[in-house]
Amino acid sequence: MNRVDRLLAMILYLQGRRYSSARQLAEHFGLSERTVYRDLAALGEAGVPISMSAGRGYRLLADYHLPPVNFTAEEASALLTGGLLLAHHSGEDTQRHLQSALSKIRAVSSGVNQPYLDTLPNTMRVTTGNCGAEELSLLQQAIVQQQVLTFDYCKYLHTDHQHREVEAHGLIFYLQRWHLIAWCRTRQAFRDFRVDRMQLLQLTNIPFLPRPSFSLEDYIARQMPEPALQGDILLDNALLDKAKREWWLGLTVVEPGEPYSRIRLRCHDWPSLAAWVLSLGIQAKAVAPAALKQTLLTLAAQTLAHHQQYE
Repeated sequence: MNRVDRLLAMILYLQGRRYSSARQLAEHFGLSERTVYRDLAALGEAGVPISMSAGRGYRLLADYHLPPVNFTAEEASALLTGGLLLAHHSGEDTQRHLQSALSKIRAVSSGVNQPYLDTLPNTMRVTTGNCGAEELSLLQQAIVQQQVLTFDYCKYLHTDHQHREVEAHGLIFYLQRWHLIAWCRTRQAFRDFRVDRMQLLQLTNIPFLPRPSFSLEDYIARQMPEPALQGDILLDNALLDKAKREWWLGLTVVEPGEPYSRIRLRCHDWPSLAAWVLSLGIQAKAVAPAALKQTLLTLAAQTLAHHQQYE
């Protein structure tokens, strides 16, 4: 990024925040704090009204605004692509807001971008089925406005719904579903709520204070640690693409071969990996370690006994 683009980006960064410290600016733009101070001085000399408050940082004066944003062709393409994927994993309300935003992008874009804006929506599709069409706007409102959210929740392998009153702190999309990370006032702890299992969502007028000790990144690292185990299997090469799609914890091909290749799969526990390998039938074979092989044999015997009882 050249300096002119960086200075413009710095204005946009400051415009979107109340206050920003020199350290925050340096970390965001990958600069030294000394370079940040020089850039801020250059903006001030160019007439950009930046004020500094001790202990809080830098900010733009409230009445200062940049001219309307004009997107490059690549930026417009990226926004359209992101919008297509978001529409596929959100509810009707979010999709309606998305279409409104894209219309505004078309309105402010230059004529050189019109081929992208006119052609791409008609030539791109997501066809994997709408796996996460949950409505997010109310949840996002609860997070931003720090208002208590209530809903009825059905846990995994349960049929009854339990009332929950929570303080929403973040949203995560994984395993093809949106999850709300919130402080549950009933359990007095942070909990992971799958959004599609919520019913009767209601935003109350009860405010809550953010919990300074909470970080979404720390929560993800703590609750979703890197897999500690690795297992090797021989897999029919015809299933390699299937394995790469389905085994989301990651795999590597360690010994290519014909018609089988040896692949190494990361996992948190042997039963889950053994169950997946068993689902591949005779086109896969566990080879290491011994714990994985024994777990698979035990599971196979239990499966056989289960089906034999119906003969």
